[in-house]
Amino acid sequence: MGSDAPAKRMQQLRSSTLFWQAVLAGLIVSACLLNIALRSGGRPSQDSLGDRQGVATGQHSFVRRTKVQVCILSADFWGLDAAGGTATAYHLLAEVLAAHSSVSSVTFLGVSKHLLQCQLASNTTIHGSVKFTCLQKRHFLPQVVETYPYEQLSYAVLAWVREHEHQCDIIHAHEWGGVFDPLATWAAHHQLRPGLRLAVEPHGGHQWSTQGMRQRPMDMVSLRIDHHERMVLQLADYVLSPTAYMLASLRQRGWRLPPVQAVLPNVIPAAAIAANERVAKEIWRVAFFGRLEERKGIKMFVEAVSKVNITAHPNFEVFFVGAESQIDMIPSSKWLKKRTKAWPFPTHIMVNRPRIQALEVISQKGMLLVLCSTVDNMPFVVAEAAVMSIPFIVFDVGGVPEMLDPDLHADMLMAEPFQQSLTDTVQRALARGQWNTAVLTEAIATGKEQWENWHVDYSGRVTAFQQWDKQVRPVVARAAQSAKSKLLVVRLPAGGSQKSLELKRAVCRSSQAAQQHKHLLLLPAEYEYRDPIETPLRLEMLAEMAWTRFKHTMVGALTFGAVLPSGKQAYPSSPTWMLYDGTNAKCMENLPVLISTQTFCNEFLAEAQDFRNYQSWVLATMLGQAGINMHTWPEALFNLTSYGTLGASCRLIAVPSSRAISASVAANLYKDAQEMMRNLHVAPWPRPVASLRHDFFREQGHRGWQYLYKTLADGSITPMAWRTQNESGVQTQYWGCSTAYPNMKDFLVHPCAHVTGSVECCGAAKTGAIIRYKSYIANPHAKLILEYEVSPVCGDGLDFTVMLTGAETGDSILLFRQGHELTLDAPPDRQRIQRDINLRPDDTLDFVTHPRGSHDCDGVFIVDIQIWAKEQMM
Repeated sequence: MGSDAPAKRMQQLRSSTLFWQAVLAGLIVSACLLNIALRSGGRPSQDSLGDRQGVATGQHSFVRRTKVQVCILSADFWGLDAAGGTATAYHLLAEVLAAHSSVSSVTFLGVSKHLLQCQLASNTTIHGSVKFTCLQKRHFLPQVVETYPYEQLSYAVLAWVREHEHQCDIIHAHEWGGVFDPLATWAAHHQLRPGLRLAVEPHGGHQWSTQGMRQRPMDMVSLRIDHHERMVLQLADYVLSPTAYMLASLRQRGWRLPPVQAVLPNVIPAAAIAANERVAKEIWRVAFFGRLEERKGIKMFVEAVSKVNITAHPNFEVFFVGAESQIDMIPSSKWLKKRTKAWPFPTHIMVNRPRIQALEVISQKGMLLVLCSTVDNMPFVVAEAAVMSIPFIVFDVGGVPEMLDPDLHADMLMAEPFQQSLTDTVQRALARGQWNTAVLTEAIATGKEQWENWHVDYSGRVTAFQQWDKQVRPVVARAAQSAKSKLLVVRLPAGGSQKSLELKRAVCRSSQAAQQHKHLLLLPAEYEYRDPIETPLRLEMLAEMAWTRFKHTMVGALTFGAVLPSGKQAYPSSPTWMLYDGTNAKCMENLPVLISTQTFCNEFLAEAQDFRNYQSWVLATMLGQAGINMHTWPEALFNLTSYGTLGASCRLIAVPSSRAISASVAANLYKDAQEMMRNLHVAPWPRPVASLRHDFFREQGHRGWQYLYKTLADGSITPMAWRTQNESGVQTQYWGCSTAYPNMKDFLVHPCAHVTGSVECCGAAKTGAIIRYKSYIANPHAKLILEYEVSPVCGDGLDFTVMLTGAETGDSILLFRQGHELTLDAPPDRQRIQRDINLRPDDTLDFVTHPRGSHDCDGVFIVDIQIWAKEQMM
């Protein structure tokens, strides 16, 4: 029996994978049918709701309608302090669908790791037949290493869906935060129950929301979020956008969207009874209504209102109504109180008021709403103001011209989102003393009916979807009995020492070998299968499904999570493609990668010899050059037995210094002359006067930057030296001295202190680490932007200060001070500050990391220090 056991186990597992192979056969047919359905080209309409399985209107001879179960998943929901437009959109949609005859049930999942807050939110007013539910502690197991803020949450969502998928026939979710990436990946590879589909509504992602910033966030965390948001949309069954603007904006960025797209405006309460004619109303007060943040134009509003002539408007008053946020890294209410303190007219700052109260405030007699958001999709405030006949002015941005007829509303639409345009329009409106209300376009006013019709249409497809997903199983079951493995497993040597050309030749040595092994698994020596029998079978099934879906998803390679020695699970992702253990001390450069042998042989261009050693991120780069994505499968199918990299290169928000490529290799990766022209000549990316990241060099004083340490006993300041050290066979270079600390390594700044008082900190008992910028030009209206992060390692804490010292007077000004009390289980503490400063030649800025009494290993990671000239920030 012992000798027969493996064979029986293999037979059982092959039988258990019949569903996978059944779906595979369906996919092959699906691709053909979907191509037929969409071969006429152009943008699919709402009336041609195709599907990844090829079931579309006209493709089956009868329509059997059934009531559908709707699941709405949102990380933004009423009851949260900072609930926004996405929360409003989904709650109103839930209420409409719960009351409609085509829907049997609506389940609303509040996606939050704050379980108590979610439970309290369930008491928020919502339609009685909507089932509001929250994640549970069990959904957050096993523990996942977080490389961006929503990673653990995203896997908890997938766990919830796998547990409750029987309650859903259609899932609605958003792209924001990338929190539904694992779910979208699972769904795109046909792992959900038969008939269940995923519709994603784009409400604006991380990069989109930062358009008001002169320099967009390009740190590793922001790039990871952007990647996951992109993949949520790319892998969805349907994309249902509130506006055509958002679809165009996404496509302009090069995001791939599924073939089936539609514009379905958000539900607007009472739109059916809204006025259909514009009416002039008296105005003598103004209100800012929306989240109190820069993206919503609050600084522009304050500037415009500060220029109002109070003598001409004796009854003038101002209202700020919206959710608390931050402005210049301080609470918005605090910022507003400081900026409006000297205003000679009544000013009312109303933060986090319930929605009903907020609407009562802005609908007061004599009110003019000033809507000055520079970035918007389908702003609810515009629709609500129109329905409530409240006069307003608004920038002509985003989806606003889809909501208001531009010809009819030329007086209230400000063509350019600039300060002068806003100031002039506010003054003109107040001078007139009256302003017209607005009328919504028919497309926006009928959003409720459009959503109802979409679900009526979908209810006629559910049965066909279910049948389509099930009918191919018997056919594929017979084929599965004779299936032979086509997976070629290539073991890569430990430590990332695999030569690229050798790997390419070994895998692609002949066309016959490539045909024999359709799929390729590149498996570093540091990994092993979690199940030596089941895992290869699962990989084979995944490969078949992924490559069949390739033309739609453009996912040409899959990488995987792994169980770490600690028991946690970790998942790699773009852009770093590394496996982290979460302590910033251990990580793994190379990953298991599943790829079509043909794709690998075509796109891994080792012959160019720009990358002599194979690395997973190099493969991802080469695939990207061909427009192909590498993506993460949301299951940990491997165990990591040992780490390949240790130390500073393992920081979640940094790129390992070993990945630095030469200028000539970078030039060899230039793809498109038109893109290069646009970036370098037509619209060059704005650059600050000084940037630690951009200017960093191994010479003191380069572009004004110096790296120093301060002996705290006597206050003396000494330059560090550029040093080379061999750590576990890896050569690292950094700023430091003859002792381990203080130093600056990979932008991680360490001070030094020893409780024993031993002289080990560059010849002292206690030293601080300093990054100094010495100005070499006059910059009287400069802006300092600093972003840094402190992660607990030892848990002893530290202090961080920023000082400006004038060269002529020698006087010092404290610009910033922050103490960091750290415990070993504390999350990373990230700070971003902005300060307006007056810099003269030879003035210095000192960024000082002070040790605590027992300090020896906590440090400050500098994301960047930037100094901008005033004209660059305009």
